Amino acid sequence: MGKRHRKQKRGGRVTPKGTRPGGSPRQPERRPRDREPNLLDDVAEALGTGNPLDLLALVSGLVDVLAGPRSALDPRDPELPSVATFVDSFVEVPGPDTTAVLAVLAALLPDELAARSARRELARRHDALPSWLAWLDRAAPGRVVEVADVLGDASNVMVEAVLADGQTLTVVALLDHAAGSAVGDGFVIPDGIDAILRRMGDTTPSSSMTVTDLDPAVARVRLEEGVRHGTMFVPPFESDTWPAARPLVLWGAGLLPEGGELPERPEWSEDDEEALIGAFLASEEGRGFDDDDHRDLLETLVWLGTGYGSGDPLRWSPNRVAELLLDLVPRKVMAEPTHLAKVPTLLRALVGYGHRERGIPTDLTADTLDAIEQLRPEYEEAITDPGRPRGAEALALQALSLTGASSPALQDLWARELAQIVERAGGPEALASLDTAPLPDEPLDLTGVPEDVLDRVREVAALCDEACDALLGVEARTACRRLVARVGRDGPDAFRRKGRSDTAAAALCWVVGRAGDRVGPDQGQVSAKSLLAHFGLTASVASRAGALLRAAGFAARSEPWTALPPEMILADGRRAMLLDAGRFRMLLAGAEAAGAGPEPGPPTLFPASEPAPPPSGPAGDAPTRHRLKVTLQDIRPPIWRRLEVDSATTLAELHDVLQVAFGWSDSHLHAFTVGDRSFVPAPMVDEWSPWGAPATDEATVTVADVLAPGVAATYTYDFGDGWEHTIEVEATASDGADVDLPRCTGGRRAGPPEDVGGAWGYGHLLEVLADPTHPEHDDQLEWLGGPFDPERFDAQEITRRLRGR
Repeated sequence: MGKRHRKQKRGGRVTPKGTRPGGSPRQPERRPRDREPNLLDDVAEALGTGNPLDLLALVSGLVDVLAGPRSALDPRDPELPSVATFVDSFVEVPGPDTTAVLAVLAALLPDELAARSARRELARRHDALPSWLAWLDRAAPGRVVEVADVLGDASNVMVEAVLADGQTLTVVALLDHAAGSAVGDGFVIPDGIDAILRRMGDTTPSSSMTVTDLDPAVARVRLEEGVRHGTMFVPPFESDTWPAARPLVLWGAGLLPEGGELPERPEWSEDDEEALIGAFLASEEGRGFDDDDHRDLLETLVWLGTGYGSGDPLRWSPNRVAELLLDLVPRKVMAEPTHLAKVPTLLRALVGYGHRERGIPTDLTADTLDAIEQLRPEYEEAITDPGRPRGAEALALQALSLTGASSPALQDLWARELAQIVERAGGPEALASLDTAPLPDEPLDLTGVPEDVLDRVREVAALCDEACDALLGVEARTACRRLVARVGRDGPDAFRRKGRSDTAAAALCWVVGRAGDRVGPDQGQVSAKSLLAHFGLTASVASRAGALLRAAGFAARSEPWTALPPEMILADGRRAMLLDAGRFRMLLAGAEAAGAGPEPGPPTLFPASEPAPPPSGPAGDAPTRHRLKVTLQDIRPPIWRRLEVDSATTLAELHDVLQVAFGWSDSHLHAFTVGDRSFVPAPMVDEWSPWGAPATDEATVTVADVLAPGVAATYTYDFGDGWEHTIEVEATASDGADVDLPRCTGGRRAGPPEDVGGAWGYGHLLEVLADPTHPEHDDQLEWLGGPFDPERFDAQEITRRLRGR
């Protein structure tokens, strides 16, 4: 799968200086069969030094090779002995050296059966061992701290371990925040945390790092989840101490109490982002950028700054600007090169402002600004490439040429995403067995659910249905119904205990939403805060979710949603990395191609001059029906409609459908946007030139021509008020069913009145109408022509109106 993973850096530091051991104990070879003739000699030598770390490091490396966590793309070597056989090889050879190894194996082995076998043999032996080793199970945790790089790239979590004889070790794990806080390196230092921090203070300016004491239970879950997440990366993280030290890091985490929850990623609301942009433009650094072009780019930089890396749009490092300029902007932002060419200069100003606001040392700011200038030529080459892939095409092409990517950073990025996708599918074989059909719209199946919990299950399912209809979609609703039924059938005690039904429903929706990438911090996803607000909740539901999944027999995970099997995970058409089976298989094929070397000149999947190919139905036929979910943007609670239309419907005809569905009066101009292509009424074609791109007559293309599952589309109506509607393809069918179309099958809330002033004006109108004492109340009622019910929605009435047009 390419070169071994080593952190690619563009200046700056990933691991704060002074945290790596200044003379690490000797690390063993990774394959015990290569060392077996001399293994006991190595054990005797390690015992003879009197330094516990020598023996611990030796055995840790062996344990990782034999029993360490592996991803689907980094399987265990089948030629290695099993863990049980390895333990038996020491059980069968008496003596103090094998007894010493068994004592360490009993503490480090993740295989509980093998660890018990080692403990049973230890109980029968009477060899003299150093007290720290004889009572290794009595090691206790000391101080727990996090040493973080002020630029947010990475941090070291340190766990102090006090051995039975009073010696102190410190387990150190590097959390790479650019890689989702995966543990990418680790080691153990034969000293306490206070002494380590003093040495760090002698070598590293205090202004470039922060030291924070951690809640031990939170530190444990962060370390365990970070190690698990790190196994998904292909090629794997590797250093002179990693992954040999992985069992020791997990041992140190295991000394800490359970019950911690992963901290939620900070969320930036639209108001927060607008306030930041306003403050920047009013600052000395922001002078000269207050125009439409720069505001547009600034919004993009803030969005990418909050959605990736540390999540702080004011804390930029050389690594973060490299990812932004070499990957995120060229791949995600659809604009002309002349527009994108302004990014580096604007980014320099934003870095200067952000670092000043965050109090970043000037030398680190200089490093970051230097990185922008060094990357500028490569960035300009990327944005001016006429064949520059974007969106889903970029994902496909970069997966298909993984080892031939132009930047090592891109190789790492796509290798990680590929590994995560295969992991989510359950491995290569499970991946190959999946089909490409979306989850069907199916009813709640209560077969096998005990009588005494039926009412509770129905209540929770109904609450899940409401949330999915409002926020997550049909596939999520089906997944939630399957999940709540399974909990009721296989773990009914979870519904017999006291507990709020809305909390249970929120937990199950959160699990399904996270598993299917519907819920998260990225653009196009529903934030966890918004999902919880739908249920009137504010506290995390992760613990409740884990309890419900365990009751249903799913594996316990620190991130509960990763326990769901692929058949319960919905497809997602709004992100570049799709979770549908077709995308799974495409990326798996890309991995195989990359392993053999990239093919010269991979073909463009979606030529820029042609629309995306129409989707195929279940049997490979062209679709005859499209089910669309159309949501009005920037309105909370959301206003949306679920519509079924003939696949041969032109976009001009779809415009008519949308006008009826949302109650518009067709009094203003409109346009459809699909990717970087625009579709407008014929009279507007010659005058339409966003960024110089030509438009197409909407009457000449059909829904099947341009709207496929996974293709994002926008319908804009009234360029003054700026009503933007997101169009999602929930499903297509080619079954020839005798169904009268078009029709409306679901939705929420009334459409806003015409000419109300956009989303802001509509919000103001609702505030006025809700307060009869408001000075504008009577005037607004008169303007409306009578009472207005914002919650009114009738799918049958909309369908009747559609049939009457």
